[in-house]
Amino acid sequence: MLMRSSPQQGGDMQKNDKVLLERTQKVAKAIRKEESGEKTPFLVFEVNEKLFAIPNDDILIITTGNIMRALERIDEPFTGIVNLKGYVYNVLDLNLFFKHADTRDDKNLIFLKKYYIAFCFDIIMDTLGVPAKEIMRIDTPEIPFIGSFFKRFGKEIYIIDVRKMYETYAGS
Repeated sequence: MLMRSSPQQGGDMQKNDKVLLERTQKVAKAIRKEESGEKTPFLVFEVNEKLFAIPNDDILIITTGNIMRALERIDEPFTGIVNLKGYVYNVLDLNLFFKHADTRDDKNLIFLKKYYIAFCFDIIMDTLGVPAKEIMRIDTPEIPFIGSFFKRFGKEIYIIDVRKMYETYAGS
């Protein structure tokens, strides 16, 4: 007996195929990058004396002195919203993961591409190119969107997985 799928199932299968293809392409790209020794550029910044990194490809713009609108009924780690060129961005404060609230009205922010999220930061440290072989996996249950790190300046620098962060907090 021949089973026919509904148009809905066909659409879901195409979507799943597309997701699998994207993941396969990312893995293949990562393998090629590791084999070639190519370096991934990261922006390194400090929050509460800890170092974090975001791939340069995920950054839209970095600004200082933004006035954030604090919202009382917003889920942590988000603290409020800010307007950038007519678009509203959710502000994520990494200080909250260390039980240290940033009470300043003006914020230094790193705006992310395509996710409408901005990170608060204290200091921009540097932009670094990091070979894939130097990036190590890590399990950080207290900050679920940190899955890897590398070492520089005698310290661990935690890499923010922007997509995982979005799926964990904003995508739900």
